[in-house]
Amino acid sequence: MPINPSSQQIQAKLKVAIVHDELIRRGGAEVVLEELLKIYPQADVFALYAGNVPKMTVDGKTYDIKTSSLQKMPLWFRMHPGRLLPFLPQAAEQFDLSSYDVVISSASGFAKGVVTRSGVPHICYCHTPTRYLWDGYQNVLKNRKGNNIVLRLLFHYLRMVDFTAAQRPDAYIANSKYTASRIKTYYRKESSVVYPPIDTDFYTPLRSAFAGATGGAAPGFFLCVGRLTREKRFDHAIQVAEKLGLKLKIVGVGRDEARLKKIAGKHTEFLGAVSKEQLRDLYR
Repeated sequence: MPINPSSQQIQAKLKVAIVHDELIRRGGAEVVLEELLKIYPQADVFALYAGNVPKMTVDGKTYDIKTSSLQKMPLWFRMHPGRLLPFLPQAAEQFDLSSYDVVISSASGFAKGVVTRSGVPHICYCHTPTRYLWDGYQNVLKNRKGNNIVLRLLFHYLRMVDFTAAQRPDAYIANSKYTASRIKTYYRKESSVVYPPIDTDFYTPLRSAFAGATGGAAPGFFLCVGRLTREKRFDHAIQVAEKLGLKLKIVGVGRDEARLKKIAGKHTEFLGAVSKEQLRDLYR
């Protein structure tokens, strides 16, 4: 009597490629990547570039990260994505994905621009359309001195390339309704919303916190968590906190840290990188 294989058995036999933008630092996009690897533990992982040791470990399994030629550049250069802008579209096209059954791109940049075989489904989990090329474009220009003619020409070219790359995935998954609306606006693509993972077994509120909230107690401080980049606009939170005399704690590290510390005053505290347990305590 023939036995039909289950969907789990079929899934386990699929040859899957997961392509990520970069693996220099760990943020929300990397947490999503780890969850994808829990669904497809047999997948091969690609990244346009990574740290000096291109490996990552998920659920006890270590993955060798397959990188593009950008990996040959020194780490101090790779740590500043702005320096790599002209090379990113071509780097995404270097990967040979011809032997895979499914391709998943985890993209907020050019990872979605990989070239796949005809008939092979390419699904893009889009964290955001490439922010600095679209709705963040004017802010990038304001943060640069001079007339920015070279930067304007470069971004004009990259927008055309980014739009073309965005037509390659067969289906889009957005991390929020807001991101889905931006995908529609900038890429002319429909998407389904699948919210990022939250560890609800670990990140749980305290009963005392509920009691305080219902009792009308004022919060001890405000909290901002994320990569310290200009695009995240931590400076807005700092300016409000300092102007209104509100206590603000900031968790995270990033290339904008020095500038933000200059803006901050006595009401803002930078905590840097913290453990999961420390972060849970701060949220609570």
